[in-house]
Amino acid sequence: MTRSALEMVTLYNLEIWNKGRIDLVPELCAERMTRYDANSVTTLDLDEQIARIRHNYDELRPTFEPIVLAGDDEYVTLVWNVTGRDPNWKWCGIEVFRVVDGKIVEVWNGPYVDGRWIRGGTLGAELAGDAGRALPVMSADIEGDRGQLVVPLDSNAIAFWLAATFGAPDREGGSIRFRWRDERPRLDIAYAQHGGPDRGLSDAAVERLEIRWARSGLTNVTIDLAGTIGDGPERAPAEAGKTVRLAECAGQFRRAGQPAGKIVGASIALDPTARSASGELTIRIPAGGDPGDICGEGALEFGWQGGRSSLRFEAAAAPLAEPEGAFIDGDETEALFRWAASDIVASLLCDEDG
Repeated sequence: MTRSALEMVTLYNLEIWNKGRIDLVPELCAERMTRYDANSVTTLDLDEQIARIRHNYDELRPTFEPIVLAGDDEYVTLVWNVTGRDPNWKWCGIEVFRVVDGKIVEVWNGPYVDGRWIRGGTLGAELAGDAGRALPVMSADIEGDRGQLVVPLDSNAIAFWLAATFGAPDREGGSIRFRWRDERPRLDIAYAQHGGPDRGLSDAAVERLEIRWARSGLTNVTIDLAGTIGDGPERAPAEAGKTVRLAECAGQFRRAGQPAGKIVGASIALDPTARSASGELTIRIPAGGDPGDICGEGALEFGWQGGRSSLRFEAAAAPLAEPEGAFIDGDETEALFRWAASDIVASLLCDEDG
């Protein structure tokens, strides 16, 4: 019985690579197999294919996890994660196989990347003493007692993550204000992964929260967690209400004796253990000015907004390092600066309809 193209690639991935079944190479691969990489083409005979696989298997002991494995009678697409003997070695990639007359004859390889493809899913979370919530999540990578989440900068959900990072907030008028607290609430999270096992962390703490503009043009939040392996809370039903994505960045930096610099781009990383913040700022000043003149300690205010919702960070004493590159754009000069601050306050104002 002739195997399908999908069966051929499955055996190639899970038997030859994961189990070291080098004996299957002549059965699954053509006598001459062509591999395509960006700007290069390599054709290997069976002996060369066997030598290549044996060397990599002996050195790495790879275990491939198919994320997507689908195709027709001739072409099969494989999206994979791989781990190996070294627990710090985690790669991901995409390959397209062509099968003709029951043999793999061609393979197209995208560049292999240090990292993981993450499946989508749903996230349930609760802070100590509070009811569980369903929160938006773009990706979650939870291994053992550690996890990393990527979530949208959303006016409703960010309040939860800021409370887990700073501690319980104060409410002042229509805004919520966050300052460093002596104690932060512990949290439990549960992640239900599409096509994968559920994972959870119990009695967890935020080790780092970073807000950064993404290449997509949107601003995302990356959250590093540490806790104990657990099932996490029951996942609450999806919350009603409008989600407001905060994407537009604005702010200013003021140093005594210098004109205010206009902030048009920013990132911030919060370190709860050190009670500190740091990041990068893209600042514009009038053309003809020297960006180096505003370096030093000054008052910093910046954040993101969307509609009538906003998130602002303020620091009375935040030193700017020397600028890293500058260019003139019309009537303004733009430059990138690194900054750091210990005493920082966050203010969140949510759209009343959100």
